Amino acid sequence: MQMVKDGYFPDYDLVAQKGDIRFTGEVKNDYRASDTGNVCLEIQALSHSKASLLFLLADNKVFFSPLQETLSYAQNWPTQRVVGEHGEKAALVPLEAYRSNSFVHIL
Repeated sequence: MQMVKDGYFPDYDLVAQKGDIRFTGEVKNDYRASDTGNVCLEIQALSHSKASLLFLLADNKVFFSPLQETLSYAQNWPTQRVVGEHGEKAALVPLEAYRSNSFVHIL
């Protein structure tokens, strides 16, 4: 596994490869999930990523899911707010609702 070098690289954060199998990952850390009971899925950040998987660190766990499926889920979630330092729209999903999706897995 390789982490992308420091600096601005919008496509993805890490690359893993074994033989012919290769995937890229977008890594997000929701440090407030344990306090709020929600995960924050930033729609614009996910839509700009070219990664195949999303790794979400939340509630002292590492969740992973197909990025495009997670993006579609976030875009269709009814509760969206403007959040973060860039004032971007995000889906605020209850942790248990997010965790219960068949496409979301825990490492």
